[in-house]
Amino acid sequence: MSSVRACLHLTAAAVCLVWAALAPATAQDNAFELRWRLPKRVYLLFNNTKAEQAPAQRKVADKIDNLVQPPRGHFHMFGYEIAQADKRDQGTGLLNELCPPLSWEDLLLQLAMYVPGKSAKKGEKYEKQWSFERNEGIPALKLQSNYEVAGAMSFAKWSTCAVSSRHSLLDAQAPADESKPFHVWRELNVTCTAYFDAAAGYLRGAAFSVRGFSFELGAVAGSVKRFNFFDWELEWQFAREFDTTNETDLKRYVDAAIVTGRQRLLDMQDKEGMWVYSSHKRGGTALALLALLICGIASDDPKVVAGFEAMKAQEVNNTYEVAISLMAYEAKYISDDEKRSFLDGRKVEQKRALSPEDRKEMQRLLDWIVANQNKKNPFWNYKHEAAETERFDLSVTQYSLLALGTCLRCGLKIPAGIVRTHVEELRKLQEADGPAIKRVIGGKPPKPGRPGKTETPDEREPRFTRAGKTVKARGWAYSAAARFDPATKLSSAYGSMTCSGLTCLMIALDVAAQMTPEQRNAEFGSHVNYSAWQQSAAQSMESGMAWMEVHFSITRNANLGRAWYYYYLYGLERVGVLCDARYIGEHDWYNEGAGALVCLQTPSNDWGNAVDTSFALLFLKRGTVPLKTPPPTGEKSVAPITPWLR
Repeated sequence: MSSVRACLHLTAAAVCLVWAALAPATAQDNAFELRWRLPKRVYLLFNNTKAEQAPAQRKVADKIDNLVQPPRGHFHMFGYEIAQADKRDQGTGLLNELCPPLSWEDLLLQLAMYVPGKSAKKGEKYEKQWSFERNEGIPALKLQSNYEVAGAMSFAKWSTCAVSSRHSLLDAQAPADESKPFHVWRELNVTCTAYFDAAAGYLRGAAFSVRGFSFELGAVAGSVKRFNFFDWELEWQFAREFDTTNETDLKRYVDAAIVTGRQRLLDMQDKEGMWVYSSHKRGGTALALLALLICGIASDDPKVVAGFEAMKAQEVNNTYEVAISLMAYEAKYISDDEKRSFLDGRKVEQKRALSPEDRKEMQRLLDWIVANQNKKNPFWNYKHEAAETERFDLSVTQYSLLALGTCLRCGLKIPAGIVRTHVEELRKLQEADGPAIKRVIGGKPPKPGRPGKTETPDEREPRFTRAGKTVKARGWAYSAAARFDPATKLSSAYGSMTCSGLTCLMIALDVAAQMTPEQRNAEFGSHVNYSAWQQSAAQSMESGMAWMEVHFSITRNANLGRAWYYYYLYGLERVGVLCDARYIGEHDWYNEGAGALVCLQTPSNDWGNAVDTSFALLFLKRGTVPLKTPPPTGEKSVAPITPWLR
């Protein structure tokens, strides 16, 4: 009888277990903590795993003139790029105000990232209205978004909470003046399923369907210049997380990325011995040679030798190409110890024992740079043309000045009369106004924790000191004076060009510092004039560094978006090295940039084409030759630049 009773108990228990498994989950089982918890210095990378026209449209794509192609780029961000100032939005995944202009990747992922910032149950709904005014190549738009917590769902290898959402135009835009060209939305509908990892505290991916159209009005009232149709199926998936405060891991990944990246760059060389970029044979080849030599490939390597021979045979007709050629020639003579010192943070003697043949070629290129400087202003164009003597831009001017610094280190003489007027005119191109900030003037890494204790990224946050006085943050634009609008607080300056402006100032100061007293008097007229010039240049530089603090970004070309991203990173590296600063504002610029680059390196070990791969390698190696005397910037870093790489 007791055995029968035991069997009945076991049977009842089994039935209860089955019933529990089949029964609907309780409210507690369906509660999820939907709050972003991403440490400030942790980097996230999302790859685009699906980007295609919707099936119905693929069949008729060739019949639709303006069927816009779907975005195929990645999305990445740091924890500090999520707004944290407003407690009501803390943990909701809102990108902060410095992230725009937004690309399609940014805009769509922002829609998916938004969560309640608290615990939510399956079936709960929430909504938000968006105003995306600053976009990269996308008309401004306002959206109404409605979200619903769909509940537990697997996505790839992760257990997540799915959040479904629908997004539509809040109102159709209409031009204020229909007689002028205007790009407007007429329809946009986005459906999204976002997969939030409540345990990790961030998104694991999102899938989208995008349907809509916009049109551009023509110059004639009522006419339409072009329709743009959107019909996409898209998906982004989490690819990698990187803690940029973990210096041990970072060093290991950086070393590997440099070794594999330089080999990949060698493999990109064509049969003629060149690395051709568009129509630029000399320029692409010179940049690749510079990166390879700086990253430790020997100057007598057969591919390097072939590259110089192929480059030398090319016609000289472009300032970029000539300037970078000079930098590549110098790199042949930088010692292995000096190259190692770039990452060690050591100061070493800069010796350049040029061969007679290379000295002759460098002199020829230097003469070209000097002869092709503009006549009506102290800047440079792509090449000097009588009909365009006033056209210039800060990008090509920056490389011209870098080439002059290269020539000085190699023992060549540069003519007087360049730097004084150059700085005076450069200051006129800087924004006249900007937000007033108290700059970060010191940064100390935190003290090491107890042995055996595992520290979090937040516990490894450095401590900062700010200046007592304020300075206006003022940057530069491409080929005209930058503008700051006090009403909207918008700046026309952007990252890569502000880096160019700062580089021009620093090189000019360095050139002047290396002059003899006689040369300096010939350039400035008197020591008093020279001191006043130095002071004005230093003030301009401090305002430029303040702009970099305000707009600092690793994931975007600051205040411009995704355009010229790797070029911007190389410019950022140059500013950090020339200033001899570990921190720009509260950002360890090298650790954060290197963390992003080791994640962005492709399975083929490059960063895209040979030019972008060269820029990435030069950043990782800290490939800019330091100045003998770093210029005054107002930044008094009390921490060595990269002690972890010693």
